[in-house]
Amino acid sequence: MDVRSGACVLVCGALAFGGVAQTGAVDDRGPLDSPEGVAEGLGGLVGSLAGVAPERREVQLTERAFLQINGLAWRAAHSADFTLGGSREFSAESLELDEPVFGPLGDLALRVNDKYLLRMRGYGLDQQGTSSARSAFTAGGLSVVPGDTIETDFEYLAVEVAAGYSFDPVFSDPSTDIEIRFDAFVGVRVTDIELELQEVGGGQFTGGDTFPAAFGGTTMYMDLPAGWAIEVEGDGMGGDGVVGFGIDARVSLAPHDLFRAEFGFRHVSAEFDTDSEITFDGWTAGLYVGAGLSF
Repeated sequence: MDVRSGACVLVCGALAFGGVAQTGAVDDRGPLDSPEGVAEGLGGLVGSLAGVAPERREVQLTERAFLQINGLAWRAAHSADFTLGGSREFSAESLELDEPVFGPLGDLALRVNDKYLLRMRGYGLDQQGTSSARSAFTAGGLSVVPGDTIETDFEYLAVEVAAGYSFDPVFSDPSTDIEIRFDAFVGVRVTDIELELQEVGGGQFTGGDTFPAAFGGTTMYMDLPAGWAIEVEGDGMGGDGVVGFGIDARVSLAPHDLFRAEFGFRHVSAEFDTDSEITFDGWTAGLYVGAGLSF
């Protein structure tokens, strides 16, 4: 799975979410447009003739939902140790894979009644370049010594789906428009790593794997005056040969209910150590900026 495939997953997810983000319909039929309405009208007439006040029935629409879509540009770098095909461990820095690059970061969130949450998030980085090896290592049939020229293509893609619950505000002051509340969520995260190494005038190595894991965490929201808000999120993940955690902090400004601008920082620390031909132990982190829409 490459970054373009991940973007397609996100677009499909947006269409799927948009199909279910319905706010409900108000019953605008007249009082005599249904058998129940006719019966209730007759009952009221009989009650009035008998001197009994008819019981009033109030119908309130309480269910509401909204969809939020965020599209962001993430400038991030890796710091990690790799093992390829049972080779000796080498670092991302040895092939200049620690240089920051831009990649997509996006999420979709469907909220119902301000309580229930269904979220899909994805992010990816595709780092390509030519570098001079800083240390010796082997990868399958590829043997590299310091100074060798290596063409690299490293793809790191993650997609996650989570369900959550929003708790009542722990602090709310209408006079200052400040409110603090929390979400809790659990879900599944799938990370795909692909690495291709090509020694100029020499051998080649291609390896990668997909690592599924369960994860869960919490998000703190602080609404501030004039449309400003702060969000801080922490999560942990675990699975077969997979362990890690993530931290996300962002500041947003919503000049209108439909639109908001965002700026933040995301850090993902992970260890993928299975029986596959590639292992990864390190972190990916960087700043991001973007915008969001709410429907």
